[in-house]
Amino acid sequence: MLNTSTWLDLTIATNRLKISGVNAITIAIIGEKVTMKKQIFMLFAAAAMFAIPQAAQADLLVGFESWTGPNPNTGPGAVNAATSTEVGFSGDSTTVTTGWGRGAAGSHDDGTFGTLAGAETAVAFNRGLTLNNGANGSYDFSITNGSAGDYALEFFHFDTGTFRPNAAHEWTVLVQSGDLTAQSIQSGSADNITGGVTDWYDYDIDLSGLTGGNVLAAGETVTFRLDLAGGTGASGHHQYVDNIAISGSIVAVPEPTSLAIFGLAGLGLMVRRRK
Repeated sequence: MLNTSTWLDLTIATNRLKISGVNAITIAIIGEKVTMKKQIFMLFAAAAMFAIPQAAQADLLVGFESWTGPNPNTGPGAVNAATSTEVGFSGDSTTVTTGWGRGAAGSHDDGTFGTLAGAETAVAFNRGLTLNNGANGSYDFSITNGSAGDYALEFFHFDTGTFRPNAAHEWTVLVQSGDLTAQSIQSGSADNITGGVTDWYDYDIDLSGLTGGNVLAAGETVTFRLDLAGGTGASGHHQYVDNIAISGSIVAVPEPTSLAIFGLAGLGLMVRRRK
């Protein structure tokens, strides 16, 4: 059954064909000398448009904004579960390097994951990650699609704050491992501009162009890594991370409409032959 955003007006007369469909796309052939081949071609074109999988608006799938497990400063391998998940999804975050700690200074209270709404605004010891005194470090964020559907991953969101210029303010987001192709996605620099005040940045890293595709099928897992570099080991120069999330949307299954159009194509061919 067609949803409200798509419509189809299909009329077949003796030598007349008109097809209009799929949102703003309109295909029309109107005339007295339309050939049978053109009729069939247009029917198949319309069916192909309906058969293209469509993703809905991106939703928060997994969010990380609270570190209540073992203190990350204890070294690599400290694991904390995700604090918010879409139904069927799960996730955890894991330290990769030493140097990570927790602290209220690392809490970003703007209420967004990057620019995606929904993060909490609490400022507390266990609500933010810190890389103190110019240390560099890496942190992994893993998600598992335990739902029954396939999801297109849309964005990797995170907030990072730079306190003084020699902190680890140069960031890189990567697909580290799992069922998506390992790759470096994007790098940037969260520069400290105001000196003795933390400069916060909200990032939304686009995942739609991932090499090998961005669809996490049912039962699959992927691990993203956030690398922070550029720290010089200077005392009092700190990098903060908070409000990490992955957003996405379920991939819609093609509706039976396309099959009906293929059937109409065959019917049109039969009628034409009889004439």
